[in-house]
Amino acid sequence: MKKNNLYNLSGEIKNCLPEKMKEKSKRSKLEEFLNIDIKNIIKDDARLIVEDLRDELAKHNYYYYIKDNPIISDHQYDMLLRNLSMIEKKYPELITEDSPTQRIGAPLEGGFSTVEHGERMLSLQDAFDYQELNDFLTRIYKDLERGENEVEFICELKIDGSAVALVYEDGKF
Repeated sequence: MKKNNLYNLSGEIKNCLPEKMKEKSKRSKLEEFLNIDIKNIIKDDARLIVEDLRDELAKHNYYYYIKDNPIISDHQYDMLLRNLSMIEKKYPELITEDSPTQRIGAPLEGGFSTVEHGERMLSLQDAFDYQELNDFLTRIYKDLERGENEVEFICELKIDGSAVALVYEDGKF
């Protein structure tokens, strides 16, 4: 953590970390970030944690995108981003333009052309439990204006964060 203390207007020191994060334990910073009690977090704690979560995500973006050597799993990264998003949702005044929750994609290298897909490619957007999957399905049926029995799904493993739609005609790519 960058700083654990804030000073109020009278100059008194106030520790801003939630009790769970103050405990002297052997848990890593990553584990602390993954186990934040978001429901009970107060705004002063949230402000510090949001800054630290953004720094943590920036570090992992560097290892993933620049070094091509991630040091945490995709699931752990998704959970860090999710925790940041949930804190920002609880305290919208903490959202900044440079927050990882506000950025979409990364700058593209030259030479890529845009292609319109014949069929819309849909995403689960990181569903972590049955309820989130069910919510996703409900949105799909609504967006497509179709009933439950009118939509077919093909599900495959997502490899390395990439999505590809291949069209074969007469057995040829």
